[in-house]
Amino acid sequence: MAERMHALFFVLLLILFSYSNPLVAETTEHKHVSQSEKISSNKSDAKLGLVLSGGGARGMAHVGVLKRLEELRIPIDYITGTSMGGIVAGLYASGMSASEIEKVIIENDWNAVFLDKTSRKDRSNQRKKDNAYYPVKNSVGFNDFSFNFPKGIIEGQKVSLLIRQLVTPVAYIHDFDKFEIPLRIIATNIVNGEQVILKKGNLSDAIKASMSIPGVFSPVEIDGELLVDGGLTNNLPVDVVRQLGASRILAVDVGTPLHSKEQLKSVLDISGQITGLLFQKNTLETLKTLNKSDILIIPPLEEFSSADFLKAKEFIRLGYQSAFEKSDALKQYSISEEEYQAYRRRLSQQRKPKIQIDAIRIENDSPLSDKVIREYLGLEVGDNINESGIRHAIDRLYGLGFFDLITYNIESGDRTTLVVSVSQRSWGPGYLNFGLLVRGSAFTSNNSVNLRTGYTRTLMNSLGGEWENIIQLGTEPQIISRFYQPLDYGLRYFVEPEILYVTKNYYHYNDGDREAEYQSRKSEISLEFGRELQEWGRISFQLGHSRGKSVNVVGSVIEDETKTEFTEDFFGVHFRLDRLNNIHFPSHGSFASLRYNTSFAEQESEDYSQLEARYLQAFDFDLNTLIARVTLDYSVDDFAPLQNKYRAGGFLNMSGFAEDELIGVTYYQAMLAYLYKASVFPLFPVYFGVSAEAGNMWQQDTDHSLGDTLLAGSVFVGVDSFVGPIYIGAGYAQGGHKALYVSFGYGFILK
Repeated sequence: MAERMHALFFVLLLILFSYSNPLVAETTEHKHVSQSEKISSNKSDAKLGLVLSGGGARGMAHVGVLKRLEELRIPIDYITGTSMGGIVAGLYASGMSASEIEKVIIENDWNAVFLDKTSRKDRSNQRKKDNAYYPVKNSVGFNDFSFNFPKGIIEGQKVSLLIRQLVTPVAYIHDFDKFEIPLRIIATNIVNGEQVILKKGNLSDAIKASMSIPGVFSPVEIDGELLVDGGLTNNLPVDVVRQLGASRILAVDVGTPLHSKEQLKSVLDISGQITGLLFQKNTLETLKTLNKSDILIIPPLEEFSSADFLKAKEFIRLGYQSAFEKSDALKQYSISEEEYQAYRRRLSQQRKPKIQIDAIRIENDSPLSDKVIREYLGLEVGDNINESGIRHAIDRLYGLGFFDLITYNIESGDRTTLVVSVSQRSWGPGYLNFGLLVRGSAFTSNNSVNLRTGYTRTLMNSLGGEWENIIQLGTEPQIISRFYQPLDYGLRYFVEPEILYVTKNYYHYNDGDREAEYQSRKSEISLEFGRELQEWGRISFQLGHSRGKSVNVVGSVIEDETKTEFTEDFFGVHFRLDRLNNIHFPSHGSFASLRYNTSFAEQESEDYSQLEARYLQAFDFDLNTLIARVTLDYSVDDFAPLQNKYRAGGFLNMSGFAEDELIGVTYYQAMLAYLYKASVFPLFPVYFGVSAEAGNMWQQDTDHSLGDTLLAGSVFVGVDSFVGPIYIGAGYAQGGHKALYVSFGYGFILK
């Protein structure tokens, strides 16, 4: 789904599961010269195996343990891991040091990493348009008259790309025995429930499989098997490292403890306990196999859950502390400084800083042309692979909204081949989008309710054509059908024919009381053509023809309804820039829109032109945001017909006035708003805000005067929910205008 009820379910399910991954592979005999044998014949020939358990965020404590091992100059002969332990084990075996892994863990925004959603600024303009038009963040697959849903709440695109970026320097190694520290990663076959021990193949795929919590992450398919979290079958894989040849074990258990009787208060607690029992049962069986010569480290993590990813520094500190307390037992494995540095050099030399591409292969199961994918990647044969560059290119491709997962792999042999694999969304290519739009203001009688539903059929052809159909029922009914067709493999140029029927309500007030209303009803056909400016903007031109009528609904605003029919042709140009990180509650980025339309009226009406300009800039100060916005709607020659007059008034749009209380031919407003993010809970961030506003509406150009500028302001509370923005506020405007506002689904920041 578009933004898969992300954090709530993710956090809840993470709490339910103590990550782990086991994998089953061949049990062929393995011969490996231990690091201790390589380094010194004077040392004990005992081979040390490091075992890292699953435990979700608690697994970050493994990094603290590794830091202490490096301080003691202890080389590792073999390493195994499950789930988060599999991530740390894989990165360490790839040659990253504990400090390098620590930097990755601390510097990454894990709330963002565990969400599939591409950063808004990297989404295509089509997906940004959906985001602005449909308040409900989640779309639903609808194909062949049936509803379709993803295999997991999270497909794992972003976490997969991060892991892939980190291990790309060793992507040429496909046999995990060839690492300086032979590696095994554990997963579970979700079909038969058996353990799977991963010993070869793509390292990033193995790591991803090991951490794929059932129901949260989609399973990972490797060699025809659907794999999920290994903790279900072997959360602390001591037996696996023994099979590799380890005669001494250093095991680190960060598994989530079971709830006490007093803590079992809800269905979620009970469900989590059942899962925890499965994990703990296989861990307890493993612990029985440890002998007196083995070392067990259990960091004191009782106060933390497996979802506490924001507490990385504390996890690492506690892991280090626990290993420090075992220093006397660990020192028996220490070697000299010279020998240890040689060992570290061999590990780091595995990581090739540059890998040149000799060939590119696209594995594509979607209708989208391979040439489009190659254009988006921007890579050519002979280029060196740049991990951050290819990650950004794949983010852009993923931002089109067509794919479940996009991965890349390096195949070595006579030549180095970059293999990019794209998987079409299993729940597409048709999607339903929704929006419930409700707004009202106390002290006034202007309230509106609209229900908006849209069906978009993507990937209509090899260039990614999309057909969108929208129905809006309620206060202002609409029917819209449009077809967006890119014209080149770079998806730069496009055409978009559109037909629509829309209504707009205009209210007349007297001293704050609504006393009359008229409605404009319009049918239109148009053709827009333009140029996408990558993801940050678009410039387009539009030709069209419209006809309709304005009619009195309440009172007699229109004196002669026999002359309210209109027929006109129009031409327009539109430039749009959108770099906001959030359309409803932006914390950083900018937005600009400039539109100029000229209409050529038939019958007795006169021609007219209108200019509409908007600019918004958001300034980020951690939990505090300052938003500046200017708006100008200008009718050239002081004329706009009934159906195209401007509407203003309402929350953040001259607060204090009722919604759409102001009607005229020219409008300007400047607004400065302050937002404080009071809650960092990802699903329902809560904001407190205030605004200061200045502006007015005029009926004629001769009326324009800065001296007529009205001052206004508001205080409000906002919630960025998955069903759309929710606002409750109070506004006051110069002249004694005041209103209380309740809004659901409407985005007022860009109004």
